[in-house]
Amino acid sequence: MNGDEMSTASRSALATITMVNPAVVFADLDGEVVLLNTETGVYFGLEGAGALIWAMLADSAPEGAIVERLLDRFAVEPERARADLAAFLDQLLAKRLLVRRDVPATRLPA
Repeated sequence: MNGDEMSTASRSALATITMVNPAVVFADLDGEVVLLNTETGVYFGLEGAGALIWAMLADSAPEGAIVERLLDRFAVEPERARADLAAFLDQLLAKRLLVRRDVPATRLPA
């Protein structure tokens, strides 16, 4: 295997996950999740579906599992749940409350 083939093989063994930024502290206060990025000072409050999504991300749930939970809890079509989750994650990523990391696919939660 040459260097290019090994590099491709290594990349294919990686998966990108969305996770809580290690600089973020958070607490659940009577159903509202309060987030603070200690590096940027960004403060954010989440309720309802947002709080549910955050709790699952804090437990390292993959995005597919989050979509499934949203479908179980709310009257929403799968395509809409995926699109809304992606938009929500993009918002939290932009505020640096979440980060994306490449990890070995073998280390993903089941």
